Amino acid sequence: MGVEGVSKRFSYNLSLAKSSNSMENIYKKLSENTKLSKVRNLDTIAENLSNLDYKVLEETIDGSAFQILIH
Repeated sequence: MGVEGVSKRFSYNLSLAKSSNSMENIYKKLSENTKLSKVRNLDTIAENLSNLDYKVLEETIDGSAFQILIH
């Protein structure tokens, strides 16, 4: 998958977390994605994203979360 693939996945998850606060909405979007349609536990992933503060994902993507750990 590589760094680029992980970055795209985080960015996609961030957009879902920002635009949807409903587990059902997130699950629907994930299950409609052809690349994710065969992934197991989509319901758990959707629930976790609906409970996740999108700012955590933003800080993880831009690296500021890692800076806190280093200092």
